[in-house]
Amino acid sequence: SNPGQVSGTITIGGDIPADTVVHPTSDVTTCGTELTDVTIEHTGPLLAGAVVWLDGVRSGKPLPLVRRYDVINEGCLIVPRVQAAIAGGTINVRSLDPVTHRTRLIRTGESKPIALVTETDEGQVVPLDHALEVPGQIEIRCDQHPWTRGYIAVFDHPYFAVTTANGAFAFASVPPGKYTLRWDGKDNAGKPVKPGKYTVFIEASREHGTYGIMKQEINWDGKAAQFTLPGNTEIASASLDYGKHN
Repeated sequence: SNPGQVSGTITIGGDIPADTVVHPTSDVTTCGTELTDVTIEHTGPLLAGAVVWLDGVRSGKPLPLVRRYDVINEGCLIVPRVQAAIAGGTINVRSLDPVTHRTRLIRTGESKPIALVTETDEGQVVPLDHALEVPGQIEIRCDQHPWTRGYIAVFDHPYFAVTTANGAFAFASVPPGKYTLRWDGKDNAGKPVKPGKYTVFIEASREHGTYGIMKQEINWDGKAAQFTLPGNTEIASASLDYGKHN
């Protein structure tokens, strides 16, 4: 059988949370006296910066050749806020600011940092070749500027994506089979999204062939629920299980 493509869109329902306004008290020449820390990146109701992945697939296409990623301190913020990476890759911690940054990387569920990088001037780069050793989520902070946050989701397979500015994601070269599509329910600030109205789209297409789409609107009140969606030409069946998970 020919491999296919799975794609979709994540949208936000209800009120979109306001951005956070920070008033730095140090390094104001670089940070400014007021800066905006974006809570959710979005285009209208379309959610950007959400990490989506497929469970249960380890073959079908090769791992990405590029395994070097940047964490940048710029304007007293960490850029990008959210990214995804392959286990075994290298992180370049960069500073574009003429001030001291102490960048701390912590794996979720652990208290001891993976690394602590001190940079004191613009243009410095410190490579870390051990931070991405195992799959999981890494939180990035700057000790000097405590409002900063960044996140890296680390995978040991190639079927992952970060939603684009229009909330879209896609996985190509997916072999036929039964899969679990996961989203951790967090926005690009690493915070769980609030109860509200959401729309889930599931699209599947052959790389050379037909195309199918499923759509399910949900009104999440914070409680667990499940829907079964009818099949179509490309997707035999799909179930949607959502709620709070530990």
